Amino acid sequence: MLIAFSEKNEIGFINGLFSQPLDGDPQYLVWHMNDIIVASWLLYFVSKELTANIIYSSTAGTIWKDLWGHFLQNNDPHLFQLCKDFIIYT
Repeated sequence: MLIAFSEKNEIGFINGLFSQPLDGDPQYLVWHMNDIIVASWLLYFVSKELTANIIYSSTAGTIWKDLWGHFLQNNDPHLFQLCKDFIIYT
C-alpha cells in the first residue's frame, strides 16, 4: 500500500505529512477532497467486516492507523498479503 500511495503522491495523507488544515483555510477543500479519495482506496481494499469498524473514521490517516493496529495485533502475514494485493490492483 505504501508503494502505491507513494507512487500517486498521496502517502502524506496516511503518514500525517499532509496535516488537515483548519476549516477556514483556503486549502481545506483541496485537502479534504484528496483525503476522501485516499480513504475510499483504503476502504475498497479491506473486507466488509473491517469496513464496518472503520467506516466512521474521520480521515484517511485515521483509517490507516486503525487498520495498522488491527493487523499488527492479529496477523502479520495477513497484513503482508493485504499490502501485496493492494499494490497488484492499483
